[in-house]
Amino acid sequence: MDNTQRHNDHIMQFMGKYIENLKEVEGKTDEESEHLAGLAAHTLQEEFGGDNIYISMGFFWEKSETARRIHKRWQAGVSVENLSDEFGVTTRRIRQIIEKIRDANFRAKQGRLFE
Repeated sequence: MDNTQRHNDHIMQFMGKYIENLKEVEGKTDEESEHLAGLAAHTLQEEFGGDNIYISMGFFWEKSETARRIHKRWQAGVSVENLSDEFGVTTRRIRQIIEKIRDANFRAKQGRLFE
């Protein structure tokens, strides 16, 4: 498998996670999620096709699978203390994760107000 194929596979895996994130965190339907993921992939291809780009780790941390699971469990009513025990991190870290996800969701929704 050459580098191009590996990159394409990584992009497809990312878009799959993106679709799951839209459904899980944003409450989108399957059809809405797939449509938005397709638009995102097309936009990336148009903007950066053929280029090497750098994406900071901060973006992935905010929406990492573990962070999403922590946030979702917290929304379901699991206490910060129980989440701390469950995920093996401090209560302070749990609060930071929850705050980052809430802020990211807020920024995403605020951006739509001016479209």
